[in-house]
Amino acid sequence: MVSRALAAFAIALGAWLPAFGQTFTGAMSGTWWDASRSGEGQLITFETLGTRNVATLAFFTYTADGRATWHFGNVDYTPGATSLSIPLITGEGPRFGSGYNSGDFRTSPAGTATLEFVSCTQMRMRHSAMPDVTLQLTRLVGPLVGAACGAAAPTGAVTAFAGQLSGGWFNAGRNGEGQFVMFESTAASSSVFLAYFTYTADGRPSWLVGNALFATGARSVVIPLITGSGARFGSAFRATDVTTAPSGSITLEFQDCGNLRFTYTGTQPLTVGMTRLVGPLNGIACTDSTGPSATDTALRFLLTQNGLTGNARAGRTLPSIDDPLPQLGKLLFFSKALSSARDTACASCHHPALGGSDALAVSIGSGAVSADVLGPGRRLAGPARVGRNANSFFNSGLFDAGLFWDSRIESLSKISGRNGSGSGIRTPDSPLSVADPAAGPNLPAAQSRFPVVGAAEMLGNGFPGITSDAAIRNHLAARIGSYGTGAGQLPASTWLARFRTALGSPSGSAEQLITFDQIMNAIAEYERSATFVESAFARYVRGDNGAMTEQAKQGALLFYRPVASGGANCVQCHRGDFMTNEQHHALGFPQVGPGMGDGANAVDDFGRGRQTNLADDRYRYRTPSLLNVEVTAPYGHAGSYATIEEAVAHYFTPDASSQAVVNGRTWCRIAPFDSDPGCNATQASVTANSQAAIAKLRADQAANAATSMPVLDPTRFGSSAIGDLSAFLRTLTDPCLKDRSCYGKWIPRPDEAPDGLQLNATDSSGRPF
Repeated sequence: MVSRALAAFAIALGAWLPAFGQTFTGAMSGTWWDASRSGEGQLITFETLGTRNVATLAFFTYTADGRATWHFGNVDYTPGATSLSIPLITGEGPRFGSGYNSGDFRTSPAGTATLEFVSCTQMRMRHSAMPDVTLQLTRLVGPLVGAACGAAAPTGAVTAFAGQLSGGWFNAGRNGEGQFVMFESTAASSSVFLAYFTYTADGRPSWLVGNALFATGARSVVIPLITGSGARFGSAFRATDVTTAPSGSITLEFQDCGNLRFTYTGTQPLTVGMTRLVGPLNGIACTDSTGPSATDTALRFLLTQNGLTGNARAGRTLPSIDDPLPQLGKLLFFSKALSSARDTACASCHHPALGGSDALAVSIGSGAVSADVLGPGRRLAGPARVGRNANSFFNSGLFDAGLFWDSRIESLSKISGRNGSGSGIRTPDSPLSVADPAAGPNLPAAQSRFPVVGAAEMLGNGFPGITSDAAIRNHLAARIGSYGTGAGQLPASTWLARFRTALGSPSGSAEQLITFDQIMNAIAEYERSATFVESAFARYVRGDNGAMTEQAKQGALLFYRPVASGGANCVQCHRGDFMTNEQHHALGFPQVGPGMGDGANAVDDFGRGRQTNLADDRYRYRTPSLLNVEVTAPYGHAGSYATIEEAVAHYFTPDASSQAVVNGRTWCRIAPFDSDPGCNATQASVTANSQAAIAKLRADQAANAATSMPVLDPTRFGSSAIGDLSAFLRTLTDPCLKDRSCYGKWIPRPDEAPDGLQLNATDSSGRPF
């Protein structure tokens, strides 16, 4: 049985207004349905346009052959009316998504609907194309948020989601499609329903609909969407015939009374600004707050100066996690079958519940005491062997220059917006500046080839008699496919069926389909689908002055202002909407942990210098994106700072901050070092290596201040500077990453496992992630 929430596509505007007695009012705007016809519904609004009163009906339903379709119409009405006759149309022609062309839009008549007033919570509807059916409509949810029939009209400025925003919305550049948004309430909660009336990839009318709860004061909400099929129009409709399917999600953002914005994440990601289709609800005014503050004015000048748009993925073609190939990649990403000892998956060091990383200073891959325990409780049977902090795999589809701290996966062209595609990619399997012919189509694909051949990451003790990287990769694929050198080495599985589905090859053999190149590409598409950029700061950039607190705005001013103007000039390296220039810089962060085998003590890390073999590149590391930085602690290439505040303080006082780590042995309190009984004994090497890193920072600053970490005089900043900057950095978090029901789409359920080797991770207390 289709859920009541599903039938709620019909989202309509509603509002508070004294009732005109027995007549239609703005307060009747909302989502409506006939409870016996779950799976279809009506969005009905009563709005004003100048001196006109306009009733609008959007009917989401089905064709005679069971496809989703919609009928839409409006009519002027006079106060006191109790019956309305609304001519309807449907449309066809345009294609869904970023390639939408309103010039393709064609309409055709779809009959006439008659609405009859019964009460504020009941209407009757007849449709000329189904003369033998009378729909008994009731409210799907309840009254508009903050309003009910007969209640006093709301007063005061609207600064967040509210009932006054309910109604029909559209984008003038996408004529022929539209959205109905409804903010309604029950006794216990407030919910938003969104119905998106649009088209399929072949130009047929279709709809997407969804609902989500929201809290008082919310200005952004993520709404999962579905579409439907199976039922027939008119008297042939049967609720039991309705079949629903997930159709991505929409992040809806408040801007002001006349503007909303949505970002669709699904088959074709897009961001669309919306304005009211008609006007405010009849008798229910929506009043905006006062203009921007002095802080807003100053900050918006800097944002414009730096070319920010609030859309870090603009111009890119990225997959949806719901697509077949990312779904296969998700299973592979969580499969311990890709490690020699069957104890480590990609997700062991890069888990969605841990910010796409692992919450450790340096990672523990192969050889963990408990293979399925992740986070600060993960332990190794010996000293930690991975030398660096794990980069988050989130937003890896937005990098264009290189991956890893030292960019050992590097695009040779670095074309903006390409993610490394369309040019050669250098990897550790090829000399510097020489393309690796096996790198794959993009940077994430190239990157995914290397953890499986790293002893400390996934390879462990390896495979006897199989020593070359190419042979190891091929053997791993053969194990999963149970052919050749890998035949019968893993438990029985459904991997072949999964590859056939994802690759659209129902009769392909394991040897044809389960190759390492296909594994690499599937994992890469999974990683590229994990794009989380819908932060509070992005909403602010796009015009929502209320998306950030005053403290965060003050932090943003410090971030973007030049040093000469009293700022910290963080934007010198953290540029653009993605907040990185993808270049390599010396920061002087403490060098703790096992290092990368460099230097006289063999526990140093020469950073980019490991790739270029240039002394001048030592201790330089790729500038990380700051998006979602809040959820990726600890910080730095070796995870030497536990909190955002500690990392921010380093930029003000790098010498003192580094020395505090070294002298106080504070890194020994950060996992996994906190479980290493010999951690304190490493202080001499940590001191020497960290001092060398600081010396390199100061040398770069003296040689070229314009491209180095800004030199800051801490005495010129107030005591709130570190807190303000930290507050700003926390606005860079996509709220999806704090909601298990949202980021959980990137974590396979236990019952999805193709075999018994899926990582179903827990924390050290046994709680599932």
